[in-house]
Amino acid sequence: MNTNLNKLSYLEIKAFLSVFRYRKARIAATELGMSEVNVSRCLKVLRECTGDLLFIRKGYQLVPTQRAIELAPIFAEIEKQMQQAQEKFSDVDLSNSDRIFEIYAYDEFIWAIQEVIEQKIFPYAPRLRFNIHVAGNDYGKEVAEGKIDFLVTYEGFKQEDLKFERFSSPMTEYLLCRKGHPLTNATNLTTAELAKYPLVQIEYFKELSCPVFVELCRQDGLVMEIGSETESMSAALWKILHSDSVAIVCNQFTRHYVSYIPKLEIIEMPSALCTRITKIRCAARPIGNYLTYNGNPHNSVFNWVKNELVMGLRELWEKLESKTN
Repeated sequence: MNTNLNKLSYLEIKAFLSVFRYRKARIAATELGMSEVNVSRCLKVLRECTGDLLFIRKGYQLVPTQRAIELAPIFAEIEKQMQQAQEKFSDVDLSNSDRIFEIYAYDEFIWAIQEVIEQKIFPYAPRLRFNIHVAGNDYGKEVAEGKIDFLVTYEGFKQEDLKFERFSSPMTEYLLCRKGHPLTNATNLTTAELAKYPLVQIEYFKELSCPVFVELCRQDGLVMEIGSETESMSAALWKILHSDSVAIVCNQFTRHYVSYIPKLEIIEMPSALCTRITKIRCAARPIGNYLTYNGNPHNSVFNWVKNELVMGLRELWEKLESKTN
């Protein structure tokens, strides 16, 4: 096979990498803002220059050949260097930037993300659009594949192809219950008091062998009933409003959101219990709230949006946290 890469353009390298990532010309065309015909033309030039098929159609996918697998990291490095050069020597035209960003987050983060977008991003980049979805899974694979731009979670993943920006580290725990709940009158909040009431477990820490409150009570020889489990904050709030069930939250965004619901109450946990809860959670992973995105090179607009989200969420968290101190 004859190989002559001197005739390759940057566009063809980008087309190759996009097809390599998504295995479909249609998705690559959407990402690059091209037609499928132009993507096919780029692939044709690539085949002529490399002397290899590069991608073999199997069903609905374009499966890379061994030569394509070998070229991918080389082309990825070229793309990275080109984007770094572009960011260094080109001004970002935010006012005319037009792109859709896909963001997934646990629902207690949604309002905060929307506030950052409205106050920090839209004034400078009014044509950007954001689809914000409630996350019901870890979605690490989808972020790594570029199907999701940003994921806002309580944790960072171990995948090497993901990057993380931590914007807060929650160290204060809160008890969430209805107004008038017997625990609101407790002078000393202990595990013996907590164990009297069923727990609404908000399923964000699934790697733990059992819910934090349950483990806390178990360590003291007590049994706490799990009344219900849910991934939905709204479902948890409904249950708490209509029963003696309680929940644990460590999120300043949740605390602020709940403050608008007059029939709910947030009680700060005693420092001794907070220390024990932190120890339980840190045994599984470091506590922190993260903006997660894939490790591929990104353009200037993506990086600007990422930085604004991280800084905006951090500032909002610190503002809310200062109100409790």
